[in-house]
Amino acid sequence: MAAKFGGDGHRLELRYDFRFTGPTTPRNLPTVPDPSQVTTLSDNGAKQDFYRRLSQLQSN
Repeated sequence: MAAKFGGDGHRLELRYDFRFTGPTTPRNLPTVPDPSQVTTLSDNGAKQDFYRRLSQLQSN
C-alpha cells in the first residue's frame, strides 16, 4: 500500500508492506473498538462523502 498526504504545508508519504506468514487464528484479529471511538455513517450520502474524501487522499 502506498499513500501520500498533505496539509498545513506538510507532506507525508506512506509505504506499507505485509506478508502472510502462516494460518490465522482469532488471536490475530484486532479487538473491536469501544463504541465511543467509532464514527457511524448515518446514511448513504455520508458514506459516499467518506469514500469521496478517502479517494482524494489516496490520489494525492
